[in-house]
Amino acid sequence: MTDSVNYFIAWWSAVHSRLSYLNPQQFLGRYTEIFGDSVGNVNNGMAVGSNDGSGGALPTTSVLSMMQKQATGTSGIQGLLDDKAWLPLQNAKPGDKRWGLNVITVDALNVLNASPGSTTLTLDCITNYGPDGKPADTFGEASAVASWAEKVNIILGERRKMTEDKKNPASTTPEMLNCAPALVLKDNSMLVFRAISDSNYGTTYVFGDKRAPSLVWIVFRGTANAKSAAAYSRPSSLTPTQLVKFFGIIDDGLIGIFKILQEQIHVILQMAVDVATELNPNVQLATGSIKLLTTGHSLGGAMATAFAGEYVQQISSNLSNITGASIFDINIGCYSLASPRLYGPQEAAAFCCLTQAGDVCKKDPSAARVISPDSNVKGKISYLRVVTTLDLVTALPKIGYEHPCSEFKSGEREKITMDCDIESGKTMFSQGNAFITNKVSTRCLNLEHKRPAMTADFSKAPVCTDKRKTTMSISSMLYHLTYCGIMFAGGVDMSSAVSLDVERLQKEDIAAAAVNPTGLGIKAGDTMMRILWYGFNNAPVAKCVFFDLTPFRVNETISQAAGGKKQNGGSTPAPAQPTQTDSSVLLEDSKMTNAFMVGLKKAIAVSKYDYPITNAGFKPPILYKPLPASNGSQQYNYLYQLPANITDINIKSSYVLFFGNNPPPAAPRLTDENGNPILGDDEQQVLNNHNNLVSEGLANPTGGSKRTRRLRKPKSRKHARGKNIDRMSRRKHKFHTKRH
Repeated sequence: MTDSVNYFIAWWSAVHSRLSYLNPQQFLGRYTEIFGDSVGNVNNGMAVGSNDGSGGALPTTSVLSMMQKQATGTSGIQGLLDDKAWLPLQNAKPGDKRWGLNVITVDALNVLNASPGSTTLTLDCITNYGPDGKPADTFGEASAVASWAEKVNIILGERRKMTEDKKNPASTTPEMLNCAPALVLKDNSMLVFRAISDSNYGTTYVFGDKRAPSLVWIVFRGTANAKSAAAYSRPSSLTPTQLVKFFGIIDDGLIGIFKILQEQIHVILQMAVDVATELNPNVQLATGSIKLLTTGHSLGGAMATAFAGEYVQQISSNLSNITGASIFDINIGCYSLASPRLYGPQEAAAFCCLTQAGDVCKKDPSAARVISPDSNVKGKISYLRVVTTLDLVTALPKIGYEHPCSEFKSGEREKITMDCDIESGKTMFSQGNAFITNKVSTRCLNLEHKRPAMTADFSKAPVCTDKRKTTMSISSMLYHLTYCGIMFAGGVDMSSAVSLDVERLQKEDIAAAAVNPTGLGIKAGDTMMRILWYGFNNAPVAKCVFFDLTPFRVNETISQAAGGKKQNGGSTPAPAQPTQTDSSVLLEDSKMTNAFMVGLKKAIAVSKYDYPITNAGFKPPILYKPLPASNGSQQYNYLYQLPANITDINIKSSYVLFFGNNPPPAAPRLTDENGNPILGDDEQQVLNNHNNLVSEGLANPTGGSKRTRRLRKPKSRKHARGKNIDRMSRRKHKFHTKRH
């Protein structure tokens, strides 16, 4: 045993998760820079340089071909947790090079048929090595450094290309100081994606790459704005909401997370069908041939976990009843980064028993509270939860919620968790590895983009194990914004914190939103959905469409859900009645059918819905038509008129899990004379909390400069007395253990 774990798929997922913070235009540009746009030549990475001709910063064709071969092989999706088997490491030894990366030894926790205490091999994607073969915190163009993590951070504007030096004018240009690499926009025939956004959330990306046409990724964005931040910071969102489990008993869940998911889940599935079809033109896809992989960071990590749980528990047993969905494997891969807790104890235990830790879980006496899953549930979750020690978000909410497997004592947590230490340095309280440095001379200023920033020392790498770390250090948002060597600080644009990716339906457009607005119940302030398609009818073109989401929602009652839902001819036991009096279930987009999506795709083939995605001057619209003040700007109208017959679709959802309150849609947002939104007191407080979260500790994790301290508000006398506690008495303070 090495007391070290590391999974290549975790790093790959971190890159995808960071890309999800970008708008669709940026997503296309940065994806192309990182992963390329060409079919290269598959190689094993042993040659010097090992450029496989993919056209990007990474040997994408080689990696994706190996990833697909493993996921579609006998070990299935779970095989992606066995790096030695699917990366070219069978004949490697520690210290060897593959594509310029070092081969390292780690514990074989999830390798099939591995003996207890055995080790395996993986690749170190984070540590950078200089020409002499020694670790080096090297600066330069993405093409000039060895570390894949450093390459990606440079492309994403999270890493300077050179250290600031007043004697070198080139190092003090705005481009260098702000880490603002120009966005190169060009079509990418390898990439197919669907960017799904609505008025209540940011964007979910459903995408695939033609170099691995059997893999479809569903990537949920983390906190996009103040509204999405409220999903886990507003008291009403944190209130436990009762959940009907797949085997018929009720537990608590985090309503703020699932409210967002339930609003998009059918659209996500239909878009996954469409992406798989685009990746495999003129191919009759076999049952179970498409592998779904989901990931996300922070709020996105929680949503990925929720989606994976719902997919296996509620959806995978009904794939044959969803048009086009039988092509999906009943199993799913879920790689969650920095997720808050979202399940009550029983559902967290049930989720655990559906992962690769299931065999241990089902024999664990402490899991006796878990009822054996419904016999209809056949799928499994290949689950990896990545945690950075001292990330305060992963320890929230404090009471009533658990992470899957987190409280079991028989080794379940070790099989699904990767705990990484990136503390800023060694102190009397910490043995941190000093990966985070945050030196002013190397940190991106981002003054023009109003984004937080941080930096790291790439001569080191996070130290990851399968154990919770015991520490006396203080949790900080600083540790929430670095995962697997990928920086997430720049993903938060403070200037757009109060804006939405999609605005609500305007009063003057009610009649244009549907053939029969009265019959569909359409009204001003309805939730609008935007789908931006890239890779359309087997061509690298983009389409943009907006439509009213409200008519697709189904609102069931507790009595309907308690009656038991039909699943493959059987029924689940009726749950006990919850104690709360509210009779409504979370709204769900369950009238979103394959037939509607096929019709929509046919309708938007006309030029009206063309989106010039490679035109940097035409940003992704947040409203379906230009505002009156946009004189001289490009004119468009992406509003799709809904057909009246969607009300004839009589679908009773089989995915509903949560009971909760359903507040009426918010009124259209008022704006001031400058077009800025007018915030209420509650909204301003949410925004302030959001700004504090994303900026806390970023400027200087060790307390800031003297100048910074002088500008801070004076603390209370009690606080001042606390600061005077001498070092010896500090040692007497209670030893603190963070439980993530």
